[in-house]
Amino acid sequence: MSANIMWYIVEQPHFVKRGKELFSDPGIRFEYSIDEIADKIDVVLFSGVIGYIKDPESILETVLKRKPQYIIFDRTLVGSRQRICIERVPEIIYVSARPVCIFDERYLLSLLSAEYYLECEFHSKVDKDVLFDDMKAISKGFVWRRKG
Repeated sequence: MSANIMWYIVEQPHFVKRGKELFSDPGIRFEYSIDEIADKIDVVLFSGVIGYIKDPESILETVLKRKPQYIIFDRTLVGSRQRICIERVPEIIYVSARPVCIFDERYLLSLLSAEYYLECEFHSKVDKDVLFDDMKAISKGFVWRRKG
């Protein structure tokens, strides 16, 4: 039995452009938006990205309209309240500072709980937890399965 798997990578425009130029695999496609995908979507994976998206609620709304069977978050910073921070990349890598959202964990979970069951949650092993004076942000993952 062979699986018919199509992997869509929705990314920043410069990554999509290069992906379209460099990859010719029939099982992988680069797209600028989830709206460009005509096929039924079974699984959506947000791996270390949802906190960097300008309007994460809008993206989640778009994903929920597509009704995938599973929605998976990994490497997502959550805490007891939501806050926007500036993340600085170590200069030895490259010079960069960018905003990152640390989600109120209860709020993030509430966005999906009406239509999805939380199958499991886990502590992500890649990213470090972040300590603040008033809270701790934990890098977590969540696997959601559609109800019904």
